[in-house]
Amino acid sequence: RISEQMRVSRAPLREAMRELVQEGILTSIPYAGTFVINVTAKDIDDAYSLNKVLDEFAIERMWKQRDQRFLDELDRRHEAVKQATRERDTTRQIETALQLHGLIHEWADNSVLLETWQRLT
Repeated sequence: RISEQMRVSRAPLREAMRELVQEGILTSIPYAGTFVINVTAKDIDDAYSLNKVLDEFAIERMWKQRDQRFLDELDRRHEAVKQATRERDTTRQIETALQLHGLIHEWADNSVLLETWQRLT
């Protein structure tokens, strides 16, 4: 059992699995179980293509709004990525890179865009 292996109770595990089904990471088949979806090269290409479009739109939206606060935050997030890289902390590198990348989406001032990008990443 997953709950025993992870040492968590069933209720939060069930809720987490429901969320992963909603996000399209897992699929639930009645009377059979819950499974990780198969991801193809085309699925990955499609996601990257959509991400590129979202990035371009975000940059168009935020470009004129950038100011010193934006540049300071950009520098801070970039430093966090460099620090994680120096420490060879792979998990932290991924987290900080996503935070750095997300800055343009946060500054685009479009909640639907930000939510879509967050789901995609």
